[in-house]
Amino acid sequence: MGQFQLNLRLPRSISPRLRSSDQAMSVQISNELGQLIKTISITDTQKEVKINHLSSGVYFITGENSNGSVKQKLIITE
Repeated sequence: MGQFQLNLRLPRSISPRLRSSDQAMSVQISNELGQLIKTISITDTQKEVKINHLSSGVYFITGENSNGSVKQKLIITE
């Protein structure tokens, strides 16, 4: 499974860049309740993700490709 990296604590005004070692990856953002908030397709090794519409709180970023998945926590602050 290719890894992706992101800054885990961000103000809402910053758009994080997801970087993937694989060229094709599906990324899901879900809240603490497990509700899917957004799905993003990464077709290049880097993608900017707009998070300014999300409320402050804890979210989970899950990246999946044909080799498996990886999950990381994202904390959005004011």
